[in-house]
Amino acid sequence: MYYTDFPDFFKGGIRRDAAVNSWTPENTNTSIPALYNTGSFSSDQSTSSYFISKGSYLRCKQMQIGYNLPSNLISRFGIEHLRIYVQSANMFTITKYNGLDPELQSITNPNDPASSVGAFNLGIDQGNYPHTPSYLVGINLNF
Repeated sequence: MYYTDFPDFFKGGIRRDAAVNSWTPENTNTSIPALYNTGSFSSDQSTSSYFISKGSYLRCKQMQIGYNLPSNLISRFGIEHLRIYVQSANMFTITKYNGLDPELQSITNPNDPASSVGAFNLGIDQGNYPHTPSYLVGINLNF
């Protein structure tokens, strides 16, 4: 189960540290802002750097490695060119980002003129599912 610091959006899935150590009038010496059951990131409209996270990352998005068989081996079978390859997408991501995916996506709503600009969503982690690795084995063959 994934726990979060956003109880407004994920009911019942709050991290223990955020629930126990958040700001209260009795607990003012904390870096975790006050939590609310309703509203947005900060219902009292106070600013907080708590939700700002370093988003640098290194990701291998695409990689292909292949081998061209020598023509003297394949020409006797009527083959002009034969290449065998392995390809991968989203092999790995190196990051210290604590969200799901450091490559943030701006989500726009076509029915909302404010969100269609995209500027209001820029830099906000919408909880997009991380890129999953995929692999492909292939052959290029010319006669």
